[in-house]
Amino acid sequence: MSDLSYEDLLRTVDLAAQIHGDLLAKGGGPVAHILKRARGEAAEALAALIVVDPTQVEEIRKLQNEVNRYRDLVRFLSDAVSAGLEAETMLSKEDREDLLETLGLTENPDS
Repeated sequence: MSDLSYEDLLRTVDLAAQIHGDLLAKGGGPVAHILKRARGEAAEALAALIVVDPTQVEEIRKLQNEVNRYRDLVRFLSDAVSAGLEAETMLSKEDREDLLETLGLTENPDS
């Protein structure tokens, strides 16, 4: 992540904040509703996997894909929030360094 531009870091922090806010919003926002729907479908698929005929390979794959879709959605959201927290830390460090340089308290390697 360290090779991202300052603007990319800001966008990453913003995305994480939007996801976080959406999940915590009263009544939930769009992301929360999509996640809830995907969770329900995954739960139904897991229940169906218990009773599906083991010779029905296509049906098993379909049910597994339902569960995997939810798992991937959770992973993507988690990764976005984690990246936002990391970017926020990087921005804070960069902002501190810029301030120290502006105040003349550090040496500028470009000078």
